[in-house]
Amino acid sequence: MILTKKEAPVIPQQVELNGNQNCDEYREFLNEEKFSDCSFTTSDKVKVPGHRVILTKRSPGFKKILEKMKAQRRKTKIFENINSETLKAVMSYIYTGNVTLLQNSTSVISVLKASIKFEIEDLKSLCIDTLISQMSPENVLGLLEIADDKDLEKLEAEALKFIMR
Repeated sequence: MILTKKEAPVIPQQVELNGNQNCDEYREFLNEEKFSDCSFTTSDKVKVPGHRVILTKRSPGFKKILEKMKAQRRKTKIFENINSETLKAVMSYIYTGNVTLLQNSTSVISVLKASIKFEIEDLKSLCIDTLISQMSPENVLGLLEIADDKDLEKLEAEALKFIMR
């Protein structure tokens, strides 16, 4: 088995992440601008509506962001390092407890990084478990690098265990 650092992590199929949170009562508000009281602009210039009460209930990270926005009297926050696909996936998880990601690991890794930023522990755990289940000789070094960079002990331990096999 030859491992090269240049290989990008690859996940071979579409991934559906289902959390334990029952959020069906929030589903109708996902992407709904009618009652939104805040919005977020992504790195690819897409505006995503939000609802403070839902975001603060489900995400300590969003709560901090929204408190800062309120103090600055701003209703829009620009995320320069988060694209619309990633933010919409995170919002879907916050509002519904579920998210379906594209079949490439880039989307799982992007959502993992966003879940860390927004402090959504259950989504973070689902992303890590998904990456572990899809670990392969082609992607293990890339996953190990991410685990080390983001201080993800479980992912790092599993990647090291995989390499030692």
